[in-house]
Amino acid sequence: MRLSIMLFVLLAAAPSWSQNAFLYGYGVRSCDDLVASAKQWESEKEDAGALAYVQLREWMSGFISGLSLALGNDVTRGAGVEGMIRQVVKQCTDRRQSDVFTTTMELIRKRGGLE
Repeated sequence: MRLSIMLFVLLAAAPSWSQNAFLYGYGVRSCDDLVASAKQWESEKEDAGALAYVQLREWMSGFISGLSLALGNDVTRGAGVEGMIRQVVKQCTDRRQSDVFTTTMELIRKRGGLE
């Protein structure tokens, strides 16, 4: 069962599948949007930035919680929601052509969270 879920998640992350899969929430946003929002919420002057942060935090919480429950382990390997957000923002800064979901999945794979 775990293997089936993991294979589904990995296939959903593949570019050919991502066009056909249904993804909701902040994960569909581009890294470019995320980086712009991160600059806003870091300045603490923009309400739009604060809203984007809350949306990302809620999406990230649901995504990693669901994936962790499905796989039976902490896919963040101890980073938690806030740690994942910081790391996703950092990776998105370097890869603005990507999207939040793909970047999050790459980070989880890199951290060994899908084992």
